Parts: sequence; structure tokens; C-alpha cells
Amino acid sequence: MNMKKILHFMFTSFSLMFLFALLSINFGCNNPDALLEILNQNGKNVGLKSLSYEANGTLVSVDLTSDKFEYKSIDVSSDTSTIKIKAVASSATATITINGEEAVSGVFQDVAISSQSGVIVNVVIITITEQSGATSVYRLLIVRYSSTTTTVSSSTTTSINTSTTSTTIPSTTTSSSTTTSSSSTTTSTSTTTSTSTTTTSTTTTTTTTTIPFSGVEIYYKASAQPTIWVWELNGKAPCTDMGYTWPGPKMTLVTGKTDWYKFSIPASYLSTPVKELHMKFNGGATEYTRNPAKTGWFDGTNWTDECPDKPQVSFNPDGGTLKGTDKITITITSSDAITARTVTFGSSSITMTSNTLTLTVSDYLADKDKKDLTVSASAASGLSSKTSSFTRDDNYVAPTVSFLWENANIYFVMTDRFYNGNTANDNSYGRVKVDATGKNIGTFHGGDLAGLTKKLNDGYFTDLGVNAIWVTAPYEQIHGWVGGGSNGDFAHYAYHGYYALDFTEVDANMGTKDELKTFIDTAHSKGVRVVFDIVLNHAGYNTLKDMAEFGFGKLNGITDTWTPGSGQTWHSHHGSIDYTDVASWSKWWSPTWVRSGVAGYTAGGGDDLTKTLDSLPDFITGSTSGVGLPEVLKTKKSQGKTSVTEIAGYAPKDYLVKWLTDWVRTYGVDGFRCDTAKHVELNVWKDLKDKGVAALRDWKAANPTKKLDDLDFWMTGEVWGHGADRSNYYDNGFNSIINFGYQSTVNNGVNSYSGMDSTYSGYAGMSYNPLSYISSHDTSLFYKGDDSKQKKVGTLMLLNPKAVQTFYGDEYGRTFGETGSDPFQGTRSDFSWTESTGSKNSTLVHWQKVGKFRNKHISIGAGSHSKISDAPYAFSRTYNQNGVVDKTVCVLGASGSTSITVSSTFADGTSVRDAYTGNVATVSGGSVTFTADSNGVILIEENK
Repeated sequence: MNMKKILHFMFTSFSLMFLFALLSINFGCNNPDALLEILNQNGKNVGLKSLSYEANGTLVSVDLTSDKFEYKSIDVSSDTSTIKIKAVASSATATITINGEEAVSGVFQDVAISSQSGVIVNVVIITITEQSGATSVYRLLIVRYSSTTTTVSSSTTTSINTSTTSTTIPSTTTSSSTTTSSSSTTTSTSTTTSTSTTTTSTTTTTTTTTIPFSGVEIYYKASAQPTIWVWELNGKAPCTDMGYTWPGPKMTLVTGKTDWYKFSIPASYLSTPVKELHMKFNGGATEYTRNPAKTGWFDGTNWTDECPDKPQVSFNPDGGTLKGTDKITITITSSDAITARTVTFGSSSITMTSNTLTLTVSDYLADKDKKDLTVSASAASGLSSKTSSFTRDDNYVAPTVSFLWENANIYFVMTDRFYNGNTANDNSYGRVKVDATGKNIGTFHGGDLAGLTKKLNDGYFTDLGVNAIWVTAPYEQIHGWVGGGSNGDFAHYAYHGYYALDFTEVDANMGTKDELKTFIDTAHSKGVRVVFDIVLNHAGYNTLKDMAEFGFGKLNGITDTWTPGSGQTWHSHHGSIDYTDVASWSKWWSPTWVRSGVAGYTAGGGDDLTKTLDSLPDFITGSTSGVGLPEVLKTKKSQGKTSVTEIAGYAPKDYLVKWLTDWVRTYGVDGFRCDTAKHVELNVWKDLKDKGVAALRDWKAANPTKKLDDLDFWMTGEVWGHGADRSNYYDNGFNSIINFGYQSTVNNGVNSYSGMDSTYSGYAGMSYNPLSYISSHDTSLFYKGDDSKQKKVGTLMLLNPKAVQTFYGDEYGRTFGETGSDPFQGTRSDFSWTESTGSKNSTLVHWQKVGKFRNKHISIGAGSHSKISDAPYAFSRTYNQNGVVDKTVCVLGASGSTSITVSSTFADGTSVRDAYTGNVATVSGGSVTFTADSNGVILIEENK
């Protein structure tokens, strides 16, 4: 075995015993990739920007700005007793300690390591303490191998066989005798070395630990006892060799489980090294693989190295600095019965007999004291443990958090229909406001980025409590029109941003790049994030205007100025377009870029990933083959109308991801709303998210005075029909998925406030973040002509746990517009500034009060929920994490003087305020009394 010294790092809460278990699994094969796999599965970067290591003059620097750690190695000689470590926190204001000693960010610090030979494991603790008090603990695992052959005078040697080779791990002390002269000193680990004057010898006695490779176990989740058939790729056939016949043996139910079964394959029935395992269950035709071939749990879709059902331990708050009177709540969740619980707080052992336990800080910590709280829970599915550090400081002033995406109040604005800030761009590319048949259902109306900036400066969004604006895609759309509606009764332009032409240029109807920059900078200065609506699935339709301008397609007897004549509709022009001419259509998006129904292109398929949705040209996002620029953009570039460049080896998805994330890197876009998400491969969305995160970090590093915070890039997705349930989109780049089911849910709640409690309770308990709405451009407007109902639904939505989306005009009850034969066009009517400040102003004022309350209190969207009463419907929301505490009580359906029990939220003597009316009262006897406004809403906060 080619021994070398290796420095690894990993972030994990595993005990040292488990670290040695990792060694037994991975180091035996002398294959760094095996360790890398475990690091990538278990390592999450929380607050560390970079690490650097120096030993023997060799320097290794590791960039940690990605979500996961990467593998690095460094040579460390056997006589090295120190390694220099430099840690840099993600936040410039964070404090760093290394092995308990405060370090200076960006400065090397010496860390002592063992100088013993053999396999040595050192764990260096690096702690990052944010200015807010939040603490992140990193365990740096240093693994060293001896570079010489050890002379063993007395030993018991056993091999550790994983899947490739065997290793002996020494674990005893070394005894030596040394003779020294003035001329030289020589130490030998494996031989006796002589000089002319002195001989120094060392005899090493080594005892080894026996950890034999026992084989592989396959765990499979099933509703009934399954059979399994296993073979190695180009290797052994364990089932056959073990004497089984197809469809193989029945798997054994895992003790304590009802739906997990296992099959054990002894080492003797496997190759050395073990080859990729293939298997089929229940005699089925589907073939599954396990590579690398090792013990694992398979739920029919994903492999994990540990049972995914194992217990989860959580603390509230999660750690940090607390006062002596504060509480720490321990919660264990598990689908299996918990068989053992252990709790230690510093040196104190604490009995925990159920799955929840609340501790008072002063019972375990003296003022200014700091200790670790460690909790372990065992079940049939495995063991989990969690450790967090807590400090008591009775003079501590808790930090505040002004924004979390779980508490987002996102304003979805169709830019073109909102406010016209620059009339000079209204007819860009020859677009008209009224089509040739006198309709403006599907035309550009004039709203633009300058208009959004104007309303930001007017304070409109601040008054609404909006903390994020979702804008329609501002990049360049097709220049012409298509036939609108099923009847072709109007000209339909791309005012909504879903018919892309050039992802690298701002659409001129939206404004200029300078106006985009001004809009985003202004939003950030007001504490408002910006989310772009983006499309990865498809490009825009071919139009007569674009065909003429960019020279693709073939017309027969008409020109790009065609309009419907007598007896014709806006669809009639298709009869004069030759869709069979291969040469002319090759000059469009190119067959390597899109699927389409025109000549020379691959037609769309029948599944979600390959269909041409609504006959739109479908980007071939599943391709990994390099392509040049699409022909239409080559033509556009030759005309000096785009700055897009070709990149060697890029597939269509790579161009699309780069084009979209360039907006993030250049302007500081905070997130994407991803259209038609189920029509694009999940790995592409994951790639978009990863590169979006990197791009936003780059922008924030380059613009430290403009950034709002250090939160990462955010994505929500439109998966048509998706509800508030959790799906695998959350595991593939999405922080959030739009909740299509909420419209009907909240409609029922309008008739009974307390009927929303199960929804509120359920949403508050979610570990993920659905985005709920009452109106949208693709479904319907909630407003039914009843201002009272619009106020009620606004109250319910704005107080809903997790993120919510206000569709422009919801705040006053925007009326449905002219729609033609397309039922969705009416949901995109112009914002009426006359109505919002006039006849419907009372509705707007109501939404403003509730919206500002939500924006002020992260407990509304991100806190825990507890019902207080049904009539009036009252509930509390409490957020208590990482030292940040926010508490509120909300009352709906109140009338006149109303007494509310608030003892679980506010202590007697606390001065509280009704944010809806501005009235102030003091809690007494566990209750507080307010006189409700005529809208029946009381919003209670601490009066600070």
C-alpha cells in the first residue's frame, strides 16, 4: 500500500468512534473518492468561506462558497507536530475560534497534531460565531498515514477489507530506547541506522484492531415482503452462488420496522473488489444499481447510506446566547418507536422520557457560562444525535432578523400592466397598443421598469409590507404577434414575458439595462428583493415580424405587415406560411436547440419533458452535446442587435443557465420564479440553482454596500396543479413550489375564520416553504365584487404561514378585464390607480396594515402556530431560533371590546400594542383587552 499523509476535512456531528468507523469503511481501499463520497453526503457549509492549510511548506486552499465541501489532500511528514490553519468566515463580522482559541480571520494559526506513526486521526474544532449570536461548529478531520514500514515485535494483525484491499490499523503505544552523541541523533522506526559515532534504535510494538469486511446488506422499502435477485456487473452472481433461483430469496423484515426489508450478501459471495451491484425486486423487469457497491437503503427511487427514517433531533432555539429565564425545547421526531434517549448538558445527565423536553437555562448554566447540549435518540431505523452550544448572558440583547423567505410577502407584478414610467418605449420594435381590429387585449400597454422604480420611490410597496417583487421576465421577447385566443380574435404579443427571443438583452418595452439596474438598486435600498420570472422550457413563437427581421421561415403571398381581412382571424396567416421548407426554417432556432413542428426539426414527444407545450418551440434541455449559437441569434448578432457569444462545448441548457444567471451576477437578482417547471429535467433546475447561488454571492462580494444580507439565491417553481405537499422538486434546486390548492382552501376560510386553523397549523409545521396565493395570471382573480370578502381573504392570506404572493391589484380588488376567447387574459387587466386611491381605497388600507404587520414580524410566516380561541378566532405565532425571538397574537372576527388570553405569549405586565389600530394595553391576569376596528382584526405585538 502506498502510504502517504493526507489532510481531510469534514463537517459532521459524529462521535470519534464513528469517525473510526468511517476509516474502516473507506481508508482500507486507499481510494480518496470513497472518502469524498461520504464528505459530500455529510458536509454542509454553513458559515465558513474558505480554509487554508500549510505543512512542510506545502499550501492547500479550499474554496467553500459552494453548498458542499470538496476533497483536498496535503503531504504531512511523520515528524510534523503542527499544521498551520487559516479559516475565513463568510461574514466579515463573524468571530472565529480554533480549538477554543480566538483566531483572526485570514491569518494562519498553528494547531498541534500527533506525531505518532500509523493511521492518526486528529479533530480540530473550528467555531464561527455570527454577529447575530448564531454559532456554526466545524470538525476538521486530519488523517495521517505513516510513510515507513513498521517493525512489529509483537502484534496481532487483522485485515480490514472494504471492497478493494485490506489495511492494518495500529492502535497501541510505542516504546523506544535512544542513544545520542554530540554529532548526530538518528531514530529508526523500521530499521537500525548507524553513524560513525552513535547508534539510535527504536522498537515499536503494534496491536491492531480487527474490523473484518463482512459483506453488503441491501435494504428495500416495500408494503409486503419482497424477493430480490442480485448480481455484480461483470462479476459474481451472489443469488445463484448462494443456491437461490429466480426470482430470488425473500427479504427479511428489519426488526422494529413494518416496511423495510433486508438481504445480506456475505463477503465470500462477492468479488474483491466488489463490482457494481445490480438487482431486481419481486421478479420485476426494472433493474436497479448500487455503485459503489456497499450497504445501503433503497426506497425504490433513491439510495441512502443510512435508514432515511432514523430519528431527527431538534432544539428550539438551536443554540447561541440566552438569558437565564429562557427555555430550550428538545424535540425528537421519528416514524419508529424511540428505544433510547440520552441528554447531556455540559457534565449534567438529564432524563428524557418522552419525545419533547423543555429546559430552563438557569438550571444548567451560570451567568456568562457556556456548555454543549447533546441529545441522542435510538430507534429501529438507527441512531441520531445533535450537539449545540449555549451561552448564558443575563444582559444579552437578542438579535433581530428582518427577513426570511418563509415570511416573504411577494408582490407578483405584470410589469406591462402596472405603471407607465417612460412613454418613449411604448411602441418598441413597432409594437402597437391597439391591434388592427381595435382591440388591446393582448398588446403591450406601456408599463415598464421605470414605472416600478417610480412606485418604489413613492413608497407604494413599503406601505403594502412587500419585501419581494416578482417581475415578469424583462429579457427580450419576440417582436411580433401571434393569434390570440381559441378564436384568433385579437393580436397577442409577449407582454407577459413567456415568449423569449434573446435571454441576454432587456426588452425595449421594459426599458434599458440602466433602468433595470436602477430598479433593482432602488428595490434593495427599500429592503425589497427582486425575483425574475424565467422560462427554461421554451422559446417564443415564430411571428411574421421576426421572420422578416431575422430571415427565417418562408411566406407565400403575404408580408410581415399582414392583418386579418374580411372573414379572417388572427390565425388565418398560417395558411400563407410554408412550414415544409427545411432550408428556410434551419435559420430559426436550429434543430439542435429546439423541438418543433416545422420542417427539419424533431417533433415534440408525448411526455412532459419532450412535448411542445402549446406548440411553443421546446428547448432540448436534456441534451449534453455541445452546440453553436442558434441561427436566429447568429443573425441578430450580425445585425449588431445582441452581445451574445458562442461558448465551445456548451449544450442548450448550459447557454440558458449562463444567460439567466448572468442577470444575477450583473444586477443582483435575488431569485427566480421558474415557469413550466415540470417540463424541464430536475438536474437542469439543480444546475440553475447552484449557479444562481454562486452568481449572487459574486454580486454581493462585489457590491457589499448594496446587498441586503448574506442569504443565498432563492427559487420557486410553477408545477401546474402542485399543492402544499413536499415533492422532489425541493431536493433539486427549489426552495419553494407554488401552491395551486390554496385558492380553494382560503375561499372556504373566508366564511369561517376558525376553519383555517388546521391549514395554519399544518403549514406552520412544514419544514419546507410552499408559496400560496389567492389570484394569479393563469387561474383566476379572487375578487368577486365584494370588498368585504376581499378584505377577509387578504387578512387570511397575509397571516398564512410560509411565503405568500399578492397578485398586482389584489390589494384593492382589481376587476377582471376584457378577455376575448382566452379566459386568462382578463386576469391581466391594467392596474387602476384611480380605483385604488378612490372607491376601493379602504380595501387597500386594510391590506397595507396587515401586510406591514407581516413584514415586521417573521413569526407570522416562519413561527410556530397555536390556536387560542375559535370565537373570535385567535392564535399566537412564535419564532425562537438562534437567539432571535418574535412573538405575536392575531385575532380575527372580533367585535367591540375584546379580551384575549395571551399568557402563553406575553407575561403579565408586558405592554402590548394592536398594530391595526395603534392602541396600547398592558397584559394582566394572562389577558389583554382591545377594542376592535370595524374590520374585526386585532394584531398584537410587544410595545417596544
